[in-house]
Amino acid sequence: MRILPYLYLADAVPFFEPFNFDTLLALISCIAGIVALFVGGKAYKNYKALNNSFNDTKNYSGTITDNSQRAAGNIYNQTCDATSLVALTSQNFEASLEKVYSCFERKCADNLHQIIDETNRIIHESKISIGGYTKIDWINIYFESAKNSSDEYMQQIWAKVLAKELEFAGSFSYKTLDVLKNLSADDFKQFELLASLQIDGYLIKGDLIDQRISWTQLLKLQELGLVNLADTQKTFAINENEELIAVDNGNYVIKFHNPSKSEHDVEFQIYMLTSSGIELLKILPQIQREEYIIRAANIIKEKCQNGVTLELHKVNYINGDMVNYFVLDLLE
Repeated sequence: MRILPYLYLADAVPFFEPFNFDTLLALISCIAGIVALFVGGKAYKNYKALNNSFNDTKNYSGTITDNSQRAAGNIYNQTCDATSLVALTSQNFEASLEKVYSCFERKCADNLHQIIDETNRIIHESKISIGGYTKIDWINIYFESAKNSSDEYMQQIWAKVLAKELEFAGSFSYKTLDVLKNLSADDFKQFELLASLQIDGYLIKGDLIDQRISWTQLLKLQELGLVNLADTQKTFAINENEELIAVDNGNYVIKFHNPSKSEHDVEFQIYMLTSSGIELLKILPQIQREEYIIRAANIIKEKCQNGVTLELHKVNYINGDMVNYFVLDLLE
């Protein structure tokens, strides 16, 4: 019996197309209830018995009579080797695959149960205020994408994505969900390192990133759909007198001064995060990195010509178009 209730929500309740948090919370509670019933009920006992039978070495003598069943157990427990594959192609092939498939379905349900529990914890501990409407199609695709994630670290990432989407509907595209489902825990940790080197979605080419992350790692992150390594030029057009440009999500402001009466450009080479990479920044913690921002500003300062000067200031507050910043120039 297939236990995949989350795949049929759209067919069962078509009038849920746009729904608010109360409806969504009821939906999640329903799914969690189904999983809880499974975990606490007869189906779970059968699952445990089946899982134990895979691992009970007493069922297998030196002349193992059902190699295919043992192979199915090995594959389910993620210890698939050449011996297991050979066994699967020998005897009881169809029955063994059916057992493995049944266990995988139950594992998917357990994965979603863990993710939903973590989402609930994040919402309550962070006192997240839910707003907007999340479409049932997005929820379906989310569950389908997240169900195979059994790694605890990645389950936490999926939970953060769901919590953020509930807080700000539309935060993550279908494309980003597709990118995320193909990331391992190590891949995401590499992305976190990359994210610590970006400024408002771009990375300044040169020693600033070369000293922290290898070209091989960058290529891997590009293949995974998180960064675009095509040569791109970033340009700040500096008009007469002063030009203020807020950076690092408004934590700092770059203050240009142009003494001439004509516009001058300040140009430098960058890499850009993809749209999915930028969206995933939303679930990463804010870190203090003043030293890194100073180094980046000094690189930009070296690109200034025609008498244009540059200062870096920490922002006090931003109110509309007005930026209030501290007097101290961090580059001095």
